[in-house]
Amino acid sequence: MTARVAISGFAEVAQALEQLKLATGRAVLRRAGLKAMAPTAELARSLAPVGEGYPEAGELRDSIAVGATLQADVAVGNRAYSGAKRAGGTDAEALIAKRDALRAIKGTRPDLLVTIYMGPRGGRTKDQVIKGIVQEFGSSSQEPQPYLRPALDMDRDALIARFKIEILSEIGKSVARSAKRAAKRG
Repeated sequence: MTARVAISGFAEVAQALEQLKLATGRAVLRRAGLKAMAPTAELARSLAPVGEGYPEAGELRDSIAVGATLQADVAVGNRAYSGAKRAGGTDAEALIAKRDALRAIKGTRPDLLVTIYMGPRGGRTKDQVIKGIVQEFGSSSQEPQPYLRPALDMDRDALIARFKIEILSEIGKSVARSAKRAAKRG
């Protein structure tokens, strides 16, 4: 399940991120996103069913974690590939579109794209993974008992507010660290 949230009004944040090095900007987004999503994950843990039907009580609840992936040029290539496939292109045409898109951005500053995710973490058995999916979405023999989507729905506005606060804080900290390093160099 993927829930996408579009946030607007971040022009000044985008300008501040552009002033940072690419790796620093990604790290800022990653740290802010992880901090902002942590309370939502805690809410999901509180909504996760515990007890019946689980080999270990609380296994699903305890497996809910927050993580991040950093993406840049890979996302550009994947978007080109998907666009070509949606337009009816063959696999070969989609791969060519992906390659061309990656070549076009070579040497330029890629987008700062960080994906923050929340859900049961990996490293669990296949049965545990299936049970987590069935709990959220249900099956032909079991009613759904969602825990992730309700947590996100209940916390959406607060999550966005937390993210705004965290990103501004992280940008400030990064600028201060950069200025401190510059002062040391003389």
